[in-house]
Amino acid sequence: MLKWILGIVLVLIVAVMGTCWYGYSKITGGGGVTSVTVATTPERAWNYFAMPDSFRVWQDSASTVTFSTDSMLAVGDTVWLESRTPGSAASNRMRWVVQQMDAPRLVVWSARSDSSSVEIVRRTDSIVAMGDSVRLVSVFDTPAMDSMSVNDSVGGIGERLLSGAGKMAAGAMRMLAERDLGRLKAILEN
Repeated sequence: MLKWILGIVLVLIVAVMGTCWYGYSKITGGGGVTSVTVATTPERAWNYFAMPDSFRVWQDSASTVTFSTDSMLAVGDTVWLESRTPGSAASNRMRWVVQQMDAPRLVVWSARSDSSSVEIVRRTDSIVAMGDSVRLVSVFDTPAMDSMSVNDSVGGIGERLLSGAGKMAAGAMRMLAERDLGRLKAILEN
């Protein structure tokens, strides 16, 4: 009887580990880069990244988007994205600061912690002209995780754990951006 119980426990442990590995591979497999080709002009696509009213249209409908300005975004402007978990009072608020703009080609955003002002995630949105279309490319980096993972005090296992957590954060942001860019593509092509 004990062999059966130990066998079942072992199978459950292997199943849980396999599920965790599958989830990790799914999230990190695409890296931190996503892109979509849209039949539009660079200037029209740019307005959806730089104008607050247009930006709200293609962002996640579950999020409340607030801007530090009502006019075209500029370096130093802030965008707050707040999402609520359905059926819960808990909310998640991210503060994105515009770090760099090069109209109509590039916007670099920096997600910062409200408490420490540490840059947690960096998003680079590029608009690449391709004939009568554009390629929208979003790249995500995790500077905070990257800098901690190379710290000598964390050791080998700590370095791998922090590196994995950074990959998961970039992958999760990429997955959200895939949905957002899909919505933007549908809007721009209608």
